[in-house]
Amino acid sequence: MDIGDYRLNHVTQQLSWQGHVEELSHREAELLRMLAGHINDVVESHDILLALWGDNTLFNGRSLQVFITRLRHRLERDPRLRIVNVRSIGYKLIIA
Repeated sequence: MDIGDYRLNHVTQQLSWQGHVEELSHREAELLRMLAGHINDVVESHDILLALWGDNTLFNGRSLQVFITRLRHRLERDPRLRIVNVRSIGYKLIIA
């Protein structure tokens, strides 16, 4: 799956960019796949938490925030990509 200048292989959990390959955790790969499947659309936190953590407790909500921060850092080489927080709803992967 192409995401801007990146290529995500969610099966091998690898994110590549110009020949550089990074290993993602299972949750990072699945979270990025969910966001990339809805480019420029909001993916609700509730849906992400149920799909990847199995419930939407406060603790898991905090974990989701950490994973979003990690993905933001991984995608920072392409300035056209942004993961934005849609307050009280979820997250959106924007490709400008």
